Amino acid sequence: DIEPSKINRTFHTTLHRLRRAVHPDIVQTTPEGYQLNESIQIWYDARRFDELLSPFEPAGTTAAEAAQRLREAVDLYRGAFAETFYSDWAAEARKRYETRYVSALLGLAAQALNADAPEETVTLCTRIIEVDPVSEDAARLQMVGLSRIGRLDAAARVYRELRSAMLDELGERPSHETKDLYEKVLSGEILAR
Repeated sequence: DIEPSKINRTFHTTLHRLRRAVHPDIVQTTPEGYQLNESIQIWYDARRFDELLSPFEPAGTTAAEAAQRLREAVDLYRGAFAETFYSDWAAEARKRYETRYVSALLGLAAQALNADAPEETVTLCTRIIEVDPVSEDAARLQMVGLSRIGRLDAAARVYRELRSAMLDELGERPSHETKDLYEKVLSGEILAR
């Protein structure tokens, strides 16, 4: 709905600011239009985050190297992407980065639990729940981690907080899998594992 002349002015003003802020040759004019100058190497956290979480890892990558990539990606995440921007593109990118961050944390939490590091599992799951309070995967991992360090009361509290958040936000209750785990915590059966 914006006049073409206003779009043109806004674009060129933004292009001028980009060139001043980053590099005079950051954008090139080509027969097809404008494009980023790929010969100028610019590091930015969002690109590195995407690279680290790329599904295509180099051949021969070990589990330890894959875990290190996850840790590095998680360390880059500093909160919601472009939180003050109210536009569709920013909301989509924000959701994508948040989902990938949570997924990376879940991977690290599961690895920590498998490596018999329940305290690390609990810490990682706390970070997930801060971002996504209705993550059943994180809640289950955290409940198991807390149980392994003998904190059954805290494990039960995780379930109750999850149930409350799910009812408030989704109008749903936790899955049978999560409820079964909760009942094992309450009965102490989880300690027999």
